[in-house]
Amino acid sequence: MRWLDREVVPGRVVGIGRGSRRLVFVTERRGDGLTGVRENGRRVTLALERVGSVYEETHPLAEGARDAAFERVRAGAATPLREPRLRDARAPAEESVALINDLIESLSGQGGERARCERALWGVLEEAETFERMERRIEAVRGEVWEPFERRARVLEHFGYLDFFAERVTESGRWLADLRLDRPLLAGEAIARGLFASLDAPRAAALMAALAADAERDYGELELDDALVGALARFDRIAYDVASVEWRQDLEPAPEINFSAAATAARWAAGIEWAALVRQTRAEEGDLFRMLSRTGESLLQVSNLHDSHPEAARVAALAAAAILREPVRSEAGI
Repeated sequence: MRWLDREVVPGRVVGIGRGSRRLVFVTERRGDGLTGVRENGRRVTLALERVGSVYEETHPLAEGARDAAFERVRAGAATPLREPRLRDARAPAEESVALINDLIESLSGQGGERARCERALWGVLEEAETFERMERRIEAVRGEVWEPFERRARVLEHFGYLDFFAERVTESGRWLADLRLDRPLLAGEAIARGLFASLDAPRAAALMAALAADAERDYGELELDDALVGALARFDRIAYDVASVEWRQDLEPAPEINFSAAATAARWAAGIEWAALVRQTRAEEGDLFRMLSRTGESLLQVSNLHDSHPEAARVAALAAAAILREPVRSEAGI
């Protein structure tokens, strides 16, 4: 185990089990375990004792370097480290055992001291049990809190919003953190990839409504124009990219976007009268008010990105003004 503890480091490829071709690229070490990525891109956390082989080369932690490292092992070009012989590994352990035995013998020759030591050991038994319970609780909290957080952080790192190993938020992550809206990662990617800035106000409103609306809610069957269909198709590809990374981290992707909300918001932002919108959508007025209010508030969030994405902010401000007109403005309390 000490050999594995020394040699299994981030950037190396390890084989799981003896003679197995299952490979893991080590990305992090913690205690007696490792965190890494399998060849299929799935993350895995393993105990060191499951490692059967370690390859000598240390690679950068970038995704491209990881793929190259796996390919190098499969091609037989990687160098496996030679594990110490059992006799060599056992020698230090035998010396330690001998030292402990000598101490026990010296202690047993001093009756009073031995009794006092025994009382001291029994005296800390309760504290030892408390520490053991705390360790179990820490592991439980790790599974309940840290691991879900870590998986989400890995997704954000993939898209450049976090530097996971440096434990810091990137410049992109700072402006994303300022967006207080539904599905911020999807909205952030639409902004970062220039989709939002390329739209006019009605279609920007439609895109935000598709994100802000409840996925299962029906807002009628208004027709989508070709430009809006194209914008939603581009956004659907972004959503697919995000969902693919979330699946690899064992996270449930965000619900599908609401196309009926997009069509309704686009029509409202284009200037249709409220009574006509209600009549054409056949939706409940309360549902329309809630969806359009959330859409307008989300657009106002994007309109604050003057420094990082000025064009997206400009489009969002126009779209927010088009959405938050009466009677929606009064209902939203803005």
